[in-house]
Amino acid sequence: MTKPTAILILLWTLACTDVQGGLEIGQVKQSIRNGTRAPEAVELTDGQILALGWLHPAGAASRNFCTATLVSPRIVATAKHCVDERDMSDIGFGMGLQPTNPRASIRAEFIYSHPQLDAAILILSEDATARLPEVEPIPFNRIELENDLVDSPVQAGGYGETYDRSRFGRYFATVYVSGVSRTEVIVDGRGEQGICFGDSGGPIIANIGESGPTVLGVESWGDPSCLGVDHLVRLDAIADWIDSVSEDAMRPPDPECTVLPNQGLCDGDVLQRCDSGRYIEIDCDAQGLECRPADGSSRVGCFEIDVCANVGSVGICEDNKVIRCRFGDILTDDCTDRDQVCRQDRGGAFCTAAEPDASVSDTDESDAIETAPDPDGGLDDGGHSNPDESDLYMEQDVSDSTGEKAVSGGCMSVPGGTTPSHVAVFIGLVFATALRKTSRKKNTTMGPLKTN
Repeated sequence: MTKPTAILILLWTLACTDVQGGLEIGQVKQSIRNGTRAPEAVELTDGQILALGWLHPAGAASRNFCTATLVSPRIVATAKHCVDERDMSDIGFGMGLQPTNPRASIRAEFIYSHPQLDAAILILSEDATARLPEVEPIPFNRIELENDLVDSPVQAGGYGETYDRSRFGRYFATVYVSGVSRTEVIVDGRGEQGICFGDSGGPIIANIGESGPTVLGVESWGDPSCLGVDHLVRLDAIADWIDSVSEDAMRPPDPECTVLPNQGLCDGDVLQRCDSGRYIEIDCDAQGLECRPADGSSRVGCFEIDVCANVGSVGICEDNKVIRCRFGDILTDDCTDRDQVCRQDRGGAFCTAAEPDASVSDTDESDAIETAPDPDGGLDDGGHSNPDESDLYMEQDVSDSTGEKAVSGGCMSVPGGTTPSHVAVFIGLVFATALRKTSRKKNTTMGPLKTN
């Protein structure tokens, strides 16, 4: 191995080697930075610790993407941005120390996103305390927060990034309240611990009044260092909204929702769908829209009218016109204007000449052939035509029953009874005789045969 080659291999090895415990490509992001396994700022029971869980695609509990908290047996609080643009049937809530080994996982039945703030409520398909009797929900705070909470330590928790390959799963961090606004509670990790990527939707927990541990807010956004300031949506500020959607969700779903597909249904241009168990009808036509599936999806909705939906670029025939689509516009070519007809095959639609009139009979056609003028008419015996040759080709055998020329294999017969089969036999005999003569001639040039 040459010296330059060895240097290149060394540099390549160094470039591909993990440096300072960095994440490997494809590694799942894990939890709280510089956190602890057990909560330190607020005392929690083992059952309350289990109430801190994670969101994941339904049927894939190990693929955690956000943190959430069980605040009642069927209600989970999280961030709105965690569930936006996700189908409710595609989200599950997992509980346990590590997403790779869940104690339990329950599918979300309904999802409610707050109309203004980054908060959402999930209604589980079953009672979490029945599925996992050890779990104890942590209720959300209903008492209005005051600025006297500033500088108080509170407990954060989650399943997000740790920046440490040896630390994954559920971790807790102690952070400090640095401010309270009308809709947010703001905390600061003070460069020691903090909330990180993947902890979105996770709680900060504190003891407020005599009620014990309560969830003050859900993580919305924060410092990318994961050791600084974070902003959480106050749950006491949206308590009435939570009560309203929870009460609605606890009602049995409308009867229509038990039979409608999850993606909704189009009845003409009327959209039929269910939103969190409530049946909804929307007249798309009244909005100048049409009811159809979204592009690249089976989910239906009211969308702009697609004029090209039933036409395509290759076109169709309609009223003897070629109708096709170009760049979202309908183009029309009237074949009648050109005395043509519209035809359509697998390649598309096109204008073409009309087929011959089928009303012309075969007898008429044969009569036309028989009365055709003699191309050699008017020539005497001294002309350029050979009378015998002319007779040979003009005295054609014509069938009495059909008026068609008698054919054999697609060839006309000639007078004297000679047919293509006779000609073929004659040509074959001539060819065989010539071949034998040639073969004998070749043998005579080879010289005497060698004998032993």
